[in-house]
Amino acid sequence: MVEPVDLLLLKDVLWSHPSNAAQVREIVFASVRGASTPKNEQAEETSSPPAPLRTPAPPGRVFKDYAGSGTGEDPIRIRDLHDLVGLERAEIGQQGYHFLLETDIDLSGLTTWPTLHFKGVLDGNGHTLKDSNRTNNLFASVAQSRVTELRLENLCLANSAGDSGVEACKTTGGYSLVVSAQNCSFEACDSGRRIVDNQASQCNITACVASDAVASSAVSSRISRCQTRGGALIWDEAKGCQISDCLVVLDGKRTSDTGYIGGIAAVLADNCRVERCYVTGKWDGHCNFSGIACWVNGSVVEACALGLFELKGYSATLQGRIACEVTNQGKVVDNNIALDCNTATSYFAGKSLAAALWTQRYFEHTLGWDFQDVWRWDAQENRPALRAVGVAAARSGADLARRRDQAAQAQAQFTEAIRSHLWL
Repeated sequence: MVEPVDLLLLKDVLWSHPSNAAQVREIVFASVRGASTPKNEQAEETSSPPAPLRTPAPPGRVFKDYAGSGTGEDPIRIRDLHDLVGLERAEIGQQGYHFLLETDIDLSGLTTWPTLHFKGVLDGNGHTLKDSNRTNNLFASVAQSRVTELRLENLCLANSAGDSGVEACKTTGGYSLVVSAQNCSFEACDSGRRIVDNQASQCNITACVASDAVASSAVSSRISRCQTRGGALIWDEAKGCQISDCLVVLDGKRTSDTGYIGGIAAVLADNCRVERCYVTGKWDGHCNFSGIACWVNGSVVEACALGLFELKGYSATLQGRIACEVTNQGKVVDNNIALDCNTATSYFAGKSLAAALWTQRYFEHTLGWDFQDVWRWDAQENRPALRAVGVAAARSGADLARRRDQAAQAQAQFTEAIRSHLWL
């Protein structure tokens, strides 16, 4: 008579390659433990009925002239300009329905712009909404909503956004994604201007790229793995924000009214924390520039870097390669660095580093930057670069999720194959 304990021998005979041995061991042990459980205990464990499978809602329609029932499985289809403008009706556009954009739509023929307030889920499906007039926001407001994979040409998504998520969306033509945002998340988005044109409050902004800046100002927000291609990360003040792993490439010009500009923000206040951020680029004229922030007020700057930076023109000065002034128990940690060709060493200059040491090895092992998942080394520019930002990050994320699903499926098949050999 075979006892369950005798089956433990199978852990040494069922694997076909040493790399599978550990997995076989776990499967055998788990199966033997199950076989050793008294029948009454097994009955108790299996007494509760299995959770029913969710059945998709049947295709249908909830509104005349619209296809779809408004569920995730059967979204309402947006197929032309009339379908889109129909969202102005509160019973359609503000009830939390799911919508799917099925084609590109040109809105240029609208001489009077409708006031659209949106509450629901809008899947742009990679399609484009276009307006040649360059004067409008698609929505007056977006609340408690989710918008994904939408392309906007000469359009801003919304004048205001609240309690919403925006993912893998893109604007072109010099438009920001939204004008103002509160308690929103923005992930893997591209903006022809800014992600948030004015203030981002209590927002989470991740893996986004902006032609100008991420926001004009930010409060109690988390900003990570974002890149700018012309402006500072935040033009004015950041208060109570966590900012990490961001790349700022400044390219600006100012002909009058000297201003204060910091690569990450002009002012860091109220316990901001900035770490592992890189600033480079150029600025022409009328500027008091500091690499990370002009004023670090009750905040911390750590493991950041000012790379090659060109500052020229009338009334242009470098006031602190890292910061100009630190107040209210703020701190600029000693491990902030600056390329030594940035010769100004007054104020908070950071550690000077020669170009010969400006390498991935230094950033990775001395500063602790992640070059496996977050950063890569751009040999042509001789600086760190983010691995994926904007809609490219969304695509890479989808690829990663697909590979994980495939790996999980392969593991399940392998487990089932092993268990089929266990006669318990």
